[in-house]
Amino acid sequence: MPLAKELNALASARGWDVHCDSALNFRHESLKAMRELWRTKRAARLPARSEFSMRELKTFLPHLTVLDIVATPDGRKRYLHRYVGMQIVAYFGEMTGRHIDEILPPALLPKTLTYFDAIAASGQPLRIVTSFEFSPVNHLQCEMFVAPLAEDGVTPDKLMSLSYFATRPAKADS
Repeated sequence: MPLAKELNALASARGWDVHCDSALNFRHESLKAMRELWRTKRAARLPARSEFSMRELKTFLPHLTVLDIVATPDGRKRYLHRYVGMQIVAYFGEMTGRHIDEILPPALLPKTLTYFDAIAASGQPLRIVTSFEFSPVNHLQCEMFVAPLAEDGVTPDKLMSLSYFATRPAKADS
């Protein structure tokens, strides 16, 4: 089963308000531009973070997050915020230098780790659309491009995420 289809089925079964696609059909123009930049760097292997110049990333920086993939002794992965753009900080606070499992509420951690682990294991980027389920951002919806980066071109050692937020549409009363 394709990765996005598998993750969407899992989200539906667990009641997660999240949808992804591997076709990377973005609505936001900056996400489309980042998708194309990542693809030009990809060639026949995964791009490394070092292949993206600051000049190329300049317009994306406020919405960009770069996470180190840190292997634990028990074989799990932890995600360390290496860079967090100012637009992300405005919503969530400063996270640079902190692991994602130190920040997210415990109830939301499995959902986030499921997607990050899937991207890291598959080496495939995803478009992810989700609504946040915790204060103070529970009124927001987000469209993201999350892509693996690999210094050796093969084994992902970082995730790069570009996120754009909008107010979540109000739910209709039943």
